[in-house]
Amino acid sequence: MLYRLECLAVEISKPESRLFLVRTWYEPPNSPPDLFNDFENLIGKIDSSNRELYLVQDMNTNFLPSVADRNFSKLINVCEIFGLCQVTTKPTRVTAHSQSLIDLCITPQTK
Repeated sequence: MLYRLECLAVEISKPESRLFLVRTWYEPPNSPPDLFNDFENLIGKIDSSNRELYLVQDMNTNFLPSVADRNFSKLINVCEIFGLCQVTTKPTRVTAHSQSLIDLCITPQTK
């Protein structure tokens, strides 16, 4: 099965400020883990271009610690490598039988 990532980026420039990108990223459910290689490569290119990055994404990777899925550790690793922080803390998808935190907002870590 072929998986296609969907993403969109907007570059924003403010006077006397570094360029920054606001990027969306959608990963289809049950995507193979190697899609995180593409994600890491993209973040690396943006990082090397000296732009701040703000990601708003539907990764279909559950970020709730009690039910973290198979890609959770991969996403955490990418965030740690590039100094990023996932800031959404409450479930973003709630049904009668489950809760998940799959819609993420990832920003640069504050110092």
